[in-house]
Amino acid sequence: MTVEEVTLNIKGRRLSVGYIDYNTKTFTSVRRRDKHFYRNSKSWGMDTGILLNLKEKGIKEIRIFDQQTGRTYRTKLDAFFADGRDIDLGYGKQKLLPESYFEII
Repeated sequence: MTVEEVTLNIKGRRLSVGYIDYNTKTFTSVRRRDKHFYRNSKSWGMDTGILLNLKEKGIKEIRIFDQQTGRTYRTKLDAFFADGRDIDLGYGKQKLLPESYFEII
């Protein structure tokens, strides 16, 4: 399996945000619902720059593993571009995609 860690620099700190599995063309991010889920819009957010990078690398699927519930959510990368909403809350541009676009696996 060919895997690559994906990191993001936020306010001078390098944070691991997930990993790419090139064999399955999947990006998986480990998150906590209480910190990364936007309750007002019932959406998961992803950094726009990372999404663009994933698209360039041929990634097709996004998975979010919620540490809090133990659930894994899956959606197509293209859904973020087709139906995601753009926001910037001071941590960089993100796209929000409603949870209804995700399947629990």
